[in-house]
Amino acid sequence: MRRVWRSIIISLIISAFVLLALGCGEEKKEVRGKTAPAAGSKPSPVRAAEKGWLTFMGDLRRTGRSPDKSIHPPLRLLWRFTTGGPVTASPLVWNETVYIGSFDGRFYALKAKEWGERWSFDSGAPIRYCAVIHDGRVFFSNVENEVFALDARTGELIWRRKLDNWIKSPPVAYGGKVYFGVFNRKIYALDAETGRIRDRISFKTTIGGVIYICSEG
Repeated sequence: MRRVWRSIIISLIISAFVLLALGCGEEKKEVRGKTAPAAGSKPSPVRAAEKGWLTFMGDLRRTGRSPDKSIHPPLRLLWRFTTGGPVTASPLVWNETVYIGSFDGRFYALKAKEWGERWSFDSGAPIRYCAVIHDGRVFFSNVENEVFALDARTGELIWRRKLDNWIKSPPVAYGGKVYFGVFNRKIYALDAETGRIRDRISFKTTIGGVIYICSEG
């Protein structure tokens, strides 16, 4: 169990540092408008990876590498979708669907192979970070420190919970639990089925005799 917790902590710390490096917390100019398909001839659809892209940077090691060997340059635009606010999160892909949150407060499920919206969910506040998909459910948070679990196919709300401090990184899902790193240097482990808080630990780990810890700033 200690090894699992260490992997989760490392994954959350990597998420925080990658987001800091990418400047995902910076405010971007808001663009509003309706969705529109890309202009030009109809392209052939992209064949998605068998298991999809279910978490930030693709896997728990945050490698950012896709196993799909069919993806190679040159690339071209298939379609374009405009939300009602800036997008600072990276998308997920599962079951021929693209999942993305926006600063307009909505979480979107879009058709992967062609332009179109499958469903959207209003969280009530801007969505800053990437989501995670686990056992057919999609989990994400908004800037009001609320955590949501939706049915990934239908967008139906399964549960929601408000945490007691700022959520500062994308979630990690493992073994029926969803993990969120928060600003008070804690990791919250929520039951993926019910949203109940199952555990809390300090945001630090020891690897090779070195203690790694994340603090304010």
